[in-house]
Amino acid sequence: MTINCTIFSFMIRLFKAIYFSTYIGNFEVVKIKKLFLILGNGFSIDLISQIGIKDIDVMNLFSNGARVPWPENGEKGFLSYKYSPFLWNLGAHPNISKEESLEIIEEIVTCANATESAIFKNPSSRQDIYNRNTKPTGNVYINAYLELSHYLKYLFINYDKIMDFGSIINNSDFLKWKWLKFFAKFKSGSGEYDKIFIVTYNYDIWLERMLKYLEITFDIVKIDVNRNSSVKIIKPHGSISFYDKRIFSGDINIYNKEISGPSLNELGVRYEDLTRPTLTNSIIPPAGDSGRIYNEWSVKLRKEAVKIAKTLKDNDDVILCGVSYWHVDRSEIDELLTSFDPNVNIKLINPKPPKTLNAVLTSLFNNYQCYTDTDILGV
Repeated sequence: MTINCTIFSFMIRLFKAIYFSTYIGNFEVVKIKKLFLILGNGFSIDLISQIGIKDIDVMNLFSNGARVPWPENGEKGFLSYKYSPFLWNLGAHPNISKEESLEIIEEIVTCANATESAIFKNPSSRQDIYNRNTKPTGNVYINAYLELSHYLKYLFINYDKIMDFGSIINNSDFLKWKWLKFFAKFKSGSGEYDKIFIVTYNYDIWLERMLKYLEITFDIVKIDVNRNSSVKIIKPHGSISFYDKRIFSGDINIYNKEISGPSLNELGVRYEDLTRPTLTNSIIPPAGDSGRIYNEWSVKLRKEAVKIAKTLKDNDDVILCGVSYWHVDRSEIDELLTSFDPNVNIKLINPKPPKTLNAVLTSLFNNYQCYTDTDILGV
C-alpha cells in the first residue's frame, strides 16, 4: 500500500510538472493560466492613437459636446443651454480645458454622492429630495448629474460612430494594434491563457467590437451571460451598450429620476440601435467615488469582480492598462488589488505610471513589473 501511495504521489507531481511547464525535454505543452485585465481610459486612448482619429477626445469630455447630436431630432449641440441647461450654467462648455472639465465633473459628482449619502442615512428623506428635483427649479447639481450621465452616453455613442469598426477593420494601422494581435493569438490557441477576465471602466464598446471582429466568444458578466465563453467582461461603471429592458416608449426624459439607476436584472446589452431611448440610464460619471452612490447593478458587478480576483493563483497573470489612481478611484482599484494572491505575476502598462499606484503595487506584490508601452504583450 505504501509503494502504491508513493507511485501515486509521484505521478501527481509529474502531471503537475508537465501541466505547468512549457517544455519537458522535447515534449511541448501549453501553460494553462488565467489572465485578469484591468482596463482604464488608456486602453481606449491607445486605440485612438494607433489609428490616428483626431475627432475623439476621451480626456476632455466636454471638448466635443457641441458635435454630439440630440437623439430625438439629430440636431448637434447636446452640450448647450438648449439641451443641457444645468451643465451649461455650471460652466460645462466645449471650449474649456481638460482641467476645468474635470473640476466641474468632480463638483457635480461630489454633490450627487453627498445627496445619496444623506438619503442612505435618512431613507425617509428620499421622497422629499426628489420631489424638489423638477426642471427648472430642482436641485441644480442633481439635475446636472442626470444631464451629465445622459450626455456621456450619447457622447460615446457618437464616438462609436466616428470609430466605425466596419471601416477600421481594413485600416492597416488597426491591424498592427498590439491588443488586436494579442487577442488574435489567444483566439488561435497559441497563447498561454485558457481564460481571460476583464474589468473595464470604459463606457465605449471598442473592446467588444474587436472581440466580435476576431470571432471570440465573450459575455458581459451577470447581464449577457454565455457560460461557454472564454472571455468574461465586467463593466462596473456602465456602458453605452447597457439598456433598461423594461418597456418604454416616448421622449427622452432626463429629469425627475433617481440617480441610482435600474437593478441588475433589468439591464440588457445591445450593440446596435444605441440611441433608442430607455427608461433609465446606466452610466456612472467619472471623477467621483462610485461606491457612495448605490447603483445596485454596479455594486453587484464590483462584488463579482472581487470574487473572480480571489480565484487567481500564483501562476496567473494580472495586467493593468491605462488605469487612473486618482483619489476618487483608489478604493475601487484597491478592492481588486487586495483580493489578488501576492504572488501573481502583475504588470502595469502606462506611459506615465502614477507614482502612488506604482508604490502600492510594489508594496503588495512580489512579482510586479512596470512598462511604458504594450510591447510586453509579446506580439
